[in-house]
Amino acid sequence: MRTSQYKDLILAQFDTAHVLSITDIHKALPQADFSTIFRNIEQLYTAGVLKKIVVDVDTVVYERNIPGHAHDHFVCTDCGEVDAIHLILYTWKKYTLIVLNIFKIMVIPDMKKAF
Repeated sequence: MRTSQYKDLILAQFDTAHVLSITDIHKALPQADFSTIFRNIEQLYTAGVLKKIVVDVDTVVYERNIPGHAHDHFVCTDCGEVDAIHLILYTWKKYTLIVLNIFKIMVIPDMKKAF
């Protein structure tokens, strides 16, 4: 990946936020052209430094790609906020238990009907 003066500045934005859009990063770094931010984000994504999360047809956000750190994402349908959720699946008798962040538990008799 070609070195850019903005690469480290872009990555530093992820120190204070879990997910960011290109627009969020551009607001934090107004001295950079939007196309420069876009190009650098795409290079970081292609290099595997960032992960792309497609929220919907109009919204894409990025997060740091941390090896060994897997999680899913919850998207609020009211405000569009994206948050990490850690799912743990257990099978008990004929039930599948989904533990969400250890605090909420859903019991689903038939997993195929749930999704």
